[in-house]
Amino acid sequence: MALAEKASDERKEYFSVYVEYNKVLRTWFVTFGIGGPLLLLANPAITATLIKKASLRPVVFAFLVGCAVQILNVILNKTSSWYAHSFCDDETAQPNSLIRFLIRTQKMYWIDAVVDITTFIVFGYSVIRLLIALI
Repeated sequence: MALAEKASDERKEYFSVYVEYNKVLRTWFVTFGIGGPLLLLANPAITATLIKKASLRPVVFAFLVGCAVQILNVILNKTSSWYAHSFCDDETAQPNSLIRFLIRTQKMYWIDAVVDITTFIVFGYSVIRLLIALI
């Protein structure tokens, strides 16, 4: 096997591992973002305590913000992937500036990193605020 082929195979393998981790993390974030508020709704005692300490809205809002940024990121990734795929083989296509930007976002890892860090921060805020209210 030539060195270039081996590097290409390794690259594909690393990318497939990245894709799987990405799916798991996004699923976990969205599940946590929806599950947190549902837990509060299912437990009237916790909800009452949070209402009494004026923490219910900020906690629920932070959970939903974390979930929303993940969903918006998935929509961006899905849309940019579709355009990248659509224009990949069509040499005659003339994408406009929006489509070129969407295709370029495929290589912008920083977007995923910012979204994940934001989600982690707002979920952490929710959990800390929840724990402080319950202690």
